[in-house]
Amino acid sequence: MKSTNVLKIGILSILFSMVLFSCEKQAASYENGASEVSTEMKSDEAVVSDSTSITSSSAATYQDKNRQFKRTVDVSMEVKDVYKSTIALEKSIADLGGFITTSHLTNIQGEKEIFPISSDSAKEVTKYHLENQMTARIPQNKLGSFLHSLGSQFTVLFHRKIEAEDVSLDFKYSELENKTQNEINSKLNKTLNKGGKITDESDVIERIQENETQKNTNTVSKLKLKDEVNFSTISILITEKEKAQVQNVVNWSSYTQSYSPDLAFRMKEGLFSGYVILENILVFIIHSWSVILILIGLFFLYKKLFRKPEQTIKK
Repeated sequence: MKSTNVLKIGILSILFSMVLFSCEKQAASYENGASEVSTEMKSDEAVVSDSTSITSSSAATYQDKNRQFKRTVDVSMEVKDVYKSTIALEKSIADLGGFITTSHLTNIQGEKEIFPISSDSAKEVTKYHLENQMTARIPQNKLGSFLHSLGSQFTVLFHRKIEAEDVSLDFKYSELENKTQNEINSKLNKTLNKGGKITDESDVIERIQENETQKNTNTVSKLKLKDEVNFSTISILITEKEKAQVQNVVNWSSYTQSYSPDLAFRMKEGLFSGYVILENILVFIIHSWSVILILIGLFFLYKKLFRKPEQTIKK
């Protein structure tokens, strides 16, 4: 009897130990899972907090004393509120010493639905969203700072394109062109000072004027290129999620039914309309009498020419 009790106590002890071990294992796995979730959350937070770096690029900040770059940027993004972001971006551009060349704010309307709520009123729901196409010029040394600041504005970045074109050779070519034009003008002026025939002098003067015009064109091109190097061009398209505008309107369907004519009036109008149709048909027939006469003649001619001969019936 005692041995039986001891056996039962041993079995219960083993079962109790197994239950404790299972609970400890589940607790440990829960702690590990919680720590992994916490790590993932911290990682996600790091990605979100680092969203400002998504718009940055070495293409916008790289500098080389031996090279000159013409930089252009194209950005498309979604923001929470287009109007507020527009004001913030325009202020940021002005603070950095830049300026706006285009700011086209547009209200794009989508579907419109009307929901009757009573016999004389209804709710009109219009879907819409704002978008703005902006173009700005930013000092080249401030371009990286501006792109970095865009991270605080967008909720979704659709695309970001940065181009840095090396135009050092273009500047060199412009210098060589101006040097060549100066040398040509110097030679032409010496030729003109030597004297000669009037026709020869007029030709030389014309050549000098052409070279001066070409020289001015080269100078303006160089100034434009220098401006494009000093001030980068940025194109920004900002959009927002679709919103809804709700307003009370008249329930026109109810008014249409209320003021629709009665059956007697509609029948009277129907009889009059039928008489007008019949009248128009008669007038059409009168106008087309010659055509009808020709068709009747053709019909009888066809019957006469293509009539089948009668077959005799043999008895």
